[in-house]
Amino acid sequence: MKKALSLVFAVIALVTVCTFCASALDLSEAANAMITFGKPVTADILKVDEENTHLFELSDSGNLNITLNSAVPYFTITIFDAQGNKIWGEDAKCGGKTYTKSVPLSAGSYYFDVLCYNKKYGSYNLLLTFDASGESFKESQGGSNNTIVDADNNVLSLGKQYVGFLALNDYDDYYKLQLGDAGVVTLDIESAVAILKADFYDGNGSKAWGSDVKIENGRKTIDVALTAGTYYFHVYRSNNNYGAYTFTLNFAPANETIVEAQNGSNNKAAVASTIGVNKDIGGVIAYNDLDDYYTFSVEDAGTLEVQLTSDVESFKVEFLDSDGKDKMWAEDATCAGYTYYKTFDVTAGKYYFHLYKNKDFYGSYNLNLRFIPSGESFKEVQGGSNNTVEKASDIQVNKLYTGNIGINDTTDYYCFSLASMDRIDFTLNSEATCFTVRILDGKGNRLVNEEAYCKGKTYSKTLQLSAGIFYIQIARLNEVTGTYTFTLSGKQNNTSNVRTTNFGSVVSTWAVGEAEEANKLGLIPAVLLGTDLTEKVNRAEFAAIAVKLYEHISNSKIYMGANPFNDISSNKFMNEIIKASTIGITSGTSDTTFSPNALITREQMATMLCRAYKKKAFPEWTVDTDAKFPLQTAGASKFSDDSQISGYAKEAVYFMASKGIINGVDDAGVIFAPKNDASKGASYGLATREQAIIIALRCAKNL
Repeated sequence: MKKALSLVFAVIALVTVCTFCASALDLSEAANAMITFGKPVTADILKVDEENTHLFELSDSGNLNITLNSAVPYFTITIFDAQGNKIWGEDAKCGGKTYTKSVPLSAGSYYFDVLCYNKKYGSYNLLLTFDASGESFKESQGGSNNTIVDADNNVLSLGKQYVGFLALNDYDDYYKLQLGDAGVVTLDIESAVAILKADFYDGNGSKAWGSDVKIENGRKTIDVALTAGTYYFHVYRSNNNYGAYTFTLNFAPANETIVEAQNGSNNKAAVASTIGVNKDIGGVIAYNDLDDYYTFSVEDAGTLEVQLTSDVESFKVEFLDSDGKDKMWAEDATCAGYTYYKTFDVTAGKYYFHLYKNKDFYGSYNLNLRFIPSGESFKEVQGGSNNTVEKASDIQVNKLYTGNIGINDTTDYYCFSLASMDRIDFTLNSEATCFTVRILDGKGNRLVNEEAYCKGKTYSKTLQLSAGIFYIQIARLNEVTGTYTFTLSGKQNNTSNVRTTNFGSVVSTWAVGEAEEANKLGLIPAVLLGTDLTEKVNRAEFAAIAVKLYEHISNSKIYMGANPFNDISSNKFMNEIIKASTIGITSGTSDTTFSPNALITREQMATMLCRAYKKKAFPEWTVDTDAKFPLQTAGASKFSDDSQISGYAKEAVYFMASKGIINGVDDAGVIFAPKNDASKGASYGLATREQAIIIALRCAKNL
């Protein structure tokens, strides 16, 4: 009698030359060959080295469960595939006990061989059951998606759950995935298998990410940041771990502003993406794209504020000069769900911003490079143009100048001359903390060499100078950068109806005392220090004054929300406008415009300052809920032009009047002049800078 397995191999050999059919294999002596799952089979082995071979079919991948009972001490059991290849085998210890084993297999036809050895033979009872995996892409025998090439038939949809199975004869599964945007792929995998291996390969077959997936408590989630493109997801065995797994690939797009595919497109300064300031830029640091370079230009010196928001723990960031090589500044940017801020000043010119991987942190980010131009009087580019005495910028007495100290322009020199001896008052204003100020004569002798501390206040110095040429040096101190204004004032004419304050601004004679008090309280925006405050106040300037008032009376800072306006990106007061809009002090002239240069009327001034007070007094107040928070106006006399005051402004006007904060414009104080009326004069009803500042001061003192 030929052994059953020998018959199998003989037929297998013939498969290459003929079509296999059931009659080609005589299994009449192999215990009825075909096994029905769940139905026990009893068979005998009657002599040494005799074997029985059983045939079984699997319509799905899964676990074959073997139960073998016999009085015989040992059998050797082996599973062969349809081609006669050994898939699995071991000695089954029985001897009156039950032997059980679970064997992971792919779909297909198999042969189960039972061999008696060591001169022990007899009968046995065999039961095979099967736990199907229900895998999403059916595989048979050695598998059908074992390489990247095979994966084209197994295309995944994001957010959809799939089932796979790693078997003894199929331990690699490849799937194809398409990402239309960069972002974070979240692998959510469940399995009873303790450890699996998983990889992502890009469209060129290069590994983008790979790791052992240690599944604790049956489930594991892993975030993998990738660029846009074609990918192949690979799941395979780790050591001898086999079995079913269920997985979903979810995707959170980064909404990249400049979409990058595969290994990225802006990984060097030479291929940096061009962006604009004051715009939101979406990006991602991915496992296959570790660097993002951006280039931008600014037409003026000014303040650059880096705002970087991300759920990622941290990135590395650096700021490079015009050739993209020299590093001007660099540090770790910690985000972790918050916004990282960094502020410094630069001259006009072209720059590069480099954001790249820090440690093992990957993911999406939102970047905004906010820029506030200084409006400097003498435009400087890159390293500056008035950095030495020889290159000093010529200035005149009794004129306001604006300059900027940046990380790439640390010194500004100015030159002025006097025809005769004169007393000179030098005043310097800035929101920056401090500068070094030096005043030199024509021979280079230092007449002044001091640390000028500003921080929103005025630094002043008075000198008695003879005729000649002089130089002013304003230099960086303690790494501080920022915009400043300064004036050189000669003798003042005290008979004039205007005066120069001790902080360098021109005001009406009646306003000097209160203006100087307002400056001491920090109610005057730094950009207005040293300017002519008798001029009309525009919407941008007034928003800045209102913000100063609110922060003073509430003893708190306003943090900027989103910018809803498209016409303020180049305005000096952009940040203050956004702050005022954020808390409802002011609104736009449309949903998307603010009209920063439009002038303010007296009734608008009263309304906005009153809103600042309401927001402090009633934190839950908003413009929409204004009617729920009425103010007392008792004691205020009606103005003669009451009918001309807009309905929305009346409460604010009379509340301010009742507190002695605002008065009429005539000697009797009965005309309010709420609006501009050209028939009564070009300036009628319009507010001035000094009026806005002094009313803000009175609000701070009386409310």
